[in-house]
Amino acid sequence: MSAPPPPTPAGDALTGQVVTEAAVIEEAVTEEAVDACVDRFTTWGATPTVDGYVALFAPGGTLLDAGWTTPITGAAIRAAMTGTLALMPDFQLRAERIVRQGDAVFVHATNEATVSGIALRWTAVYCFTVDPSGHISAGRRYYDQAGLQRALDPTLPYALRAPDGGADGADGAARAWNGGDAAALVTGLPADVVLTGPDIDGAVVGGDAALAHLQRLTAALGPASLAPGASAHRNGATAFELRGTIGDGDERRPFGLVEVLGPGPAWHLAHDTLTLLAPALRGGGVQAHLQGAHDATP
Repeated sequence: MSAPPPPTPAGDALTGQVVTEAAVIEEAVTEEAVDACVDRFTTWGATPTVDGYVALFAPGGTLLDAGWTTPITGAAIRAAMTGTLALMPDFQLRAERIVRQGDAVFVHATNEATVSGIALRWTAVYCFTVDPSGHISAGRRYYDQAGLQRALDPTLPYALRAPDGGADGADGAARAWNGGDAAALVTGLPADVVLTGPDIDGAVVGGDAALAHLQRLTAALGPASLAPGASAHRNGATAFELRGTIGDGDERRPFGLVEVLGPGPAWHLAHDTLTLLAPALRGGGVQAHLQGAHDATP
């Protein structure tokens, strides 16, 4: 009896490429590789250039921004940063705190730029996955685009401002956001919690005030289907991302947010509010620049 033929290697369902056992062995990402990646990113933030930004990414590395349905890569990343720096040529990024674990990095940063003659300052959380070479294999940006759009269109309304007159980890947070359960999000947080984020002037202090803001936010999200992404914990701070969709039917659209909890009572939310406004207010303007259409008319 002849010997049975060797097993056929598994194939990649999307590319059709054969994947051998040796091919799926992944090289470990070292602390030194992560250090190098973080250093390059923060150095770039002080002196941003298109070439410098592209050099942060590994070959095939991807970038996902607020409101984008799919990540971009290669020449599209170059075009996107070209459009961004055309909109805000004096852009500067300063890292305020960094939470990292393994190959996951969260950089909570303050950004400054002039858009349409208006000096702006806003916060963002940059989440990226580092590859063994010390470059970004997958980057995600969490911030509020509405503040940038408002520099181009001062009539743009606010999605979450109050009218005049802490969930248990990423899994628990996802359940709370998906269920619109604002109370669950503040459960277990310090009574003197200090919440910062989009559409908050300065900070919201205390559980009751935080709950009121979160009730407005969960109502604005509507039906949500968010799932945990990367997470990190270090030096008393925890950061995690949640990505998925909000809305339903024809209004279903991508959405993501990052929560950074600690040290102490600090709690920061990074997310977009432009996508929470009426459909006619979302497109064009700043999004066209951020997506690489740098010749777009403001």
